[in-house]
Amino acid sequence: PDPQFPPLPLPENSDPRHRRGLPAVAGAPPPRAVPDCMDALYWAAKGGDGDWVAKYGNLAECFLYGESSGGTIAHHVGVRVAGMSTEARPPRLAVRGLVLVQPFFGSAERTAHEESYVRQGSQQELLARWYDLFWKLSLPQGADKSSPYCNPKAHLSSLPSPVNGPPALVNLAGLDLLLDRGLWYAEMARTHMKSKVEVMVAEGQDHNYHVNQPTSIQKNRLLTGISQFINSQSSR
Repeated sequence: PDPQFPPLPLPENSDPRHRRGLPAVAGAPPPRAVPDCMDALYWAAKGGDGDWVAKYGNLAECFLYGESSGGTIAHHVGVRVAGMSTEARPPRLAVRGLVLVQPFFGSAERTAHEESYVRQGSQQELLARWYDLFWKLSLPQGADKSSPYCNPKAHLSSLPSPVNGPPALVNLAGLDLLLDRGLWYAEMARTHMKSKVEVMVAEGQDHNYHVNQPTSIQKNRLLTGISQFINSQSSR
């Protein structure tokens, strides 16, 4: 582990698969998933299981991708790698960019968009309360939404020294409760991490639209945008 990134307390209900030495990235809550993802990067850098990483992958052209809470995790892993010393970084690894699809961030204060959902009542208010519950279940015991795992501003402010982050593509949905959060994150990444950030907003769409409408024009636009971003940041 790099001394610039000391481990944070983990929730008692964190994914038990890490205790068996598996790089359990998919289902774990953000605090546990961050070190799990780092383990996965080291695992890949060492060749993985057999020769398929070397055969099909290129660690010098690595992009970190995450959807919803996975976008939150990709942010944390990208910042952690960017701030590592050369000696501590996974060998041969170069993170060329982050792709965050409707990332799931929060803070103790609600945004204007979130407040409007609460005022509307009924289903909209229920969604806002539901998101609060997601964070309560995911964060370490006793932590709230001011936690660095939830609030990227708190995360970046907690680092011992500034980090120059990789370029990022942030995809947002125009009807998403988290829209303001994504715009807030993009601006903060530009100012706090000096990252080059591109923002795509799918107007008239809600959270996870690309999953719920897999053959839609909006999904195709997202895939095209991701492809163009990766090609623009690749060294080749």
